[in-house]
Amino acid sequence: MKISVEEHPLFSRNMKSRLSSLNDLNYESFDSIVNYITDNLSVVYFGKEYKEIKKSFVVLNARPESNGLGTLNSKINEIQGLKDRVASIMLDVYNNLGIWERILFYIEKFHKYNMNKLFSSDEIKELKNQDLRIAGAEEKIPKIINMKDFCIQQISEIKNFLKQCDIAFNNLKSVNDNVSRQITVIQQQMDIGEIRKKYN
Repeated sequence: MKISVEEHPLFSRNMKSRLSSLNDLNYESFDSIVNYITDNLSVVYFGKEYKEIKKSFVVLNARPESNGLGTLNSKINEIQGLKDRVASIMLDVYNNLGIWERILFYIEKFHKYNMNKLFSSDEIKELKNQDLRIAGAEEKIPKIINMKDFCIQQISEIKNFLKQCDIAFNNLKSVNDNVSRQITVIQQQMDIGEIRKKYN
């Protein structure tokens, strides 16, 4: 999972204070944007993180009293460690998502600006209907169209992985609650003598 180290000025959060109008852009300048994305943001692939997420699922003992409270307390610590790691992965992924969403936001503005500019040209205005005019205009700006589609796909992949992270994190929370309940039940059984104190 590769995240940019230094953001292109076009995508920075304070861009509005530095770029008052999309008239400052032209189609040729889009090359620098494409190069920036290519150099700094890899295609979204969460292979390593996905393997970690899969390993985060914990299986509980069907007879927790057989191992005693010490084992259950260790299980609680294990689950907390897994929760911390899943949360750390999710923070990185959300950061990645934010970058791609900002890139898409400005690419869409750049796309709209260029489309409006092309619609005013005689070549496009002469086409018979709106669908033909849109198709004709988009043929003039293939890099913008391709990059827009690419960003949408990346965002979709990131959101899909975040859903998997949510499932893993919620499962860990559920397991943690179950173990906590098991500890409470065992302690109560110990208090009334159903389980010997040696399990403490």
